[in-house]
Amino acid sequence: AEFMQWTVDKVPDQSLLNTAGWRFIIPQLYRKYPNDDMNLNISLSSPPVIRVAEDNIDATVHADLIIDVLESGEVIPVACISLSIVLETCITNINGILMMG
Repeated sequence: AEFMQWTVDKVPDQSLLNTAGWRFIIPQLYRKYPNDDMNLNISLSSPPVIRVAEDNIDATVHADLIIDVLESGEVIPVACISLSIVLETCITNINGILMMG
């Protein structure tokens, strides 16, 4: 099941979302789809796991990254990468918490 999903179709360096920008990293992608635009679809495969302790906060996120090529109005998924992202924050002092709702 997908819990959250983002489609990335605009980035500051738009050449990163074109197969020409990947021609030296994944040459076969550029050969098969020369100069085609791409989207990145990111979805969480499970809810994030967050652990709060006295001196730190850890979060683990499992996500799938699907690279789509846009060719002649068709969206073609060309790669899927599964990611596990671990974030750890060290807290030295919390003076107070303000919660509003």
